[in-house]
Amino acid sequence: MRRLALLMLCCGVGAGLAEPPALRSYDNRLKKLANPPPLLADYPEFVEPVRERIRYEAAAVVDDEKADLHVRAWRFSYNARGIIEMPNHLRAAETAVIMVHPWGVDDGQGWRTPEPAGAADFCTVEKNHLAGRHTRQVIQPFLNSLRGKAAFIMYSLPGNRDSIRKKLYRSFDHQPSDAEREEGAKELSQALTSFKYVGQPLPATLRLS
Repeated sequence: MRRLALLMLCCGVGAGLAEPPALRSYDNRLKKLANPPPLLADYPEFVEPVRERIRYEAAAVVDDEKADLHVRAWRFSYNARGIIEMPNHLRAAETAVIMVHPWGVDDGQGWRTPEPAGAADFCTVEKNHLAGRHTRQVIQPFLNSLRGKAAFIMYSLPGNRDSIRKKLYRSFDHQPSDAEREEGAKELSQALTSFKYVGQPLPATLRLS
């Protein structure tokens, strides 16, 4: 489970590898794709599909035997002047799926966009609601579909762990009890609702040179 250990290290877990991974040679040849479909086109109501004129396919970076989880990674390359896609094949039982910073604004949990002016998270209240719908309708069902298959379904949270979030969320070194979670939820609600969600109004006049 070498790759899984590496993912844990990326999350700040102090687990070391028993032995360093062996170096291997990667065949970096690119195959130009003819008329490929747009990327991220599954839910255009949430994410604008990516239509790039030049697209390439490269060899898989991860190609496990008996793979049951297939991940097509892609990136834009300035050197290639186009998008490079890599079809990877993983064993789900040796893979951690990590959602980065699953916190939102205007999602009913306390954080709100300041009024009468100002922006937070996705900039407007309407866009924050759209992002929340995307999380509920797309991301959460996807994560649930991998539960019991992937080794871990994990979440990273912004900032350092504080006393409230320690009570709410499991980590590698702490498993909160039901009582702790209930107490943490109350404290989080109190903390978020105590903030002053007031922005400065738009200035009536501006001094121009």
